[in-house]
Amino acid sequence: MLRLRITTLLFCSALFCSAQVTCKVGSYTGDGAATKAITGLGFSPDVVIIKSEAAYAAVIVTSSMTAGKSRLMTSTGATVTTYISSLDAGGFTVKNTNQTNLSGTVYQFVAFNDGGGVKVGSYTGNSDANKDITSVGFQPEMVWLIQDFSSWQNAGMIESISGVTEHNWKDGNPSDGTHISAYLSNGFTAAGTYGAASTYTYHYVAFNEDGTTFDISTYTGNATDNRNLTAALTPVFFLTYYDVTGYLPQFRMSSTSGDKSFSVAAAAAYSDRIQSMSGTTVQLGTNINTNDDTGNYHYIAFGGSVLPVELINFIAVKDGTDVVLDWTTASEKNSENFYVLRSTDGTNFESIASITAAGNSSSISQYNYVDESAPEGTVYYKLKEVDFDGAQQESKVVSINLNSTENTLTQLYPNPSVDNTRIYFNSPKGGMYRLNISDEKGAVVYSALLPAMIGENNFMLPTQNLHSATYFVSISLNDTFKSSLRFVKQ
Repeated sequence: MLRLRITTLLFCSALFCSAQVTCKVGSYTGDGAATKAITGLGFSPDVVIIKSEAAYAAVIVTSSMTAGKSRLMTSTGATVTTYISSLDAGGFTVKNTNQTNLSGTVYQFVAFNDGGGVKVGSYTGNSDANKDITSVGFQPEMVWLIQDFSSWQNAGMIESISGVTEHNWKDGNPSDGTHISAYLSNGFTAAGTYGAASTYTYHYVAFNEDGTTFDISTYTGNATDNRNLTAALTPVFFLTYYDVTGYLPQFRMSSTSGDKSFSVAAAAAYSDRIQSMSGTTVQLGTNINTNDDTGNYHYIAFGGSVLPVELINFIAVKDGTDVVLDWTTASEKNSENFYVLRSTDGTNFESIASITAAGNSSSISQYNYVDESAPEGTVYYKLKEVDFDGAQQESKVVSINLNSTENTLTQLYPNPSVDNTRIYFNSPKGGMYRLNISDEKGAVVYSALLPAMIGENNFMLPTQNLHSATYFVSISLNDTFKSSLRFVKQ
């Protein structure tokens, strides 16, 4: 199979992992909160790209951008503070927008760091003349270029073979060397009006191919369904594009389940394009975007690893002198054990229990642990998940005050329920309490205000219209979380 050197110019696009660079793909489910932290990467990312499985455009952020700013990959404007709030020590934090944290929506992402075969940086254009960018430190095979300004230019990701043919991720149109005109031993040359416009800021991500964690190649389409391509490595991210005007590059992460693939456009997941990924095999459908008969395609395969566990819920509930810990995962890959960690100061934690994990699962998994020896006062808990290969990630910290007389959910009966169930809780003060029923993905399916008196209270929950599933009931006063219990609707 012919090996080609491809340059990718990003004016608002794409995903990747590169040679000698730590890279992870993963997924999460939006909860609609003002911010949501995605953790467990094991490194501080320098680039993150997020694409919803719903009809919302992809978003990109790099460490060279102003802190708190990112941009739509279909936008022609400058970076904004709308989508991603920060790049963190072990992950990143998204904001409550349709593109990054809509309640109940599944998002796929790629994250990687600067080092080895990848370099992230920025530069300012110089009066529309060619400009040599020599801060890369190696001769790249691929560069993504992201404009950070509003102008008439048609933003999109441009892929260029040997600095000649460029392909725009936003609209699928090719252009010939108008963004990067040459590759240098330590960087590249940004070309004229499009790649080095006067006073404008550009962000770049440069790649160095090694064939083991980052590989570029080609194939010819044959319009055969379930066609298997064999990559030179085991990809966690695979992208391909048809070298014809009007066809958007298509991509898929190995964290994606089912027959789904994506472009950066505000479109829901596609079928019949990149159907699956397993080992070094990538299966294609018959869609013209990925497998037209006799069509010429270029693909880029990125090695790396998959974020092993998507934790969608972790709560601590007081039960007399005990603490009940409940947590739920939406998916797991290669997970071996959960360790329950406890602390009395929120800083120094000790392991108090080990729970066997699901291993590999693409469905909801629920876990429960009762701490029967919790110390008095405020107690802090977090989870440490360890994979079979030794990789690990930690959850957020939750806390509970065992000396508090704050309201506590004491019972749901009947549980499981068929029609309705009744909630019982103790309240130290009267007031209007917010009651929420949430599904396993964190989406609120029922909400009401309840007038509670001091002491024992009970209310009937209208669960007859809920689908058969597991739910969580929570109560709060003045928007402060107090307590939660799990129940099953049959």
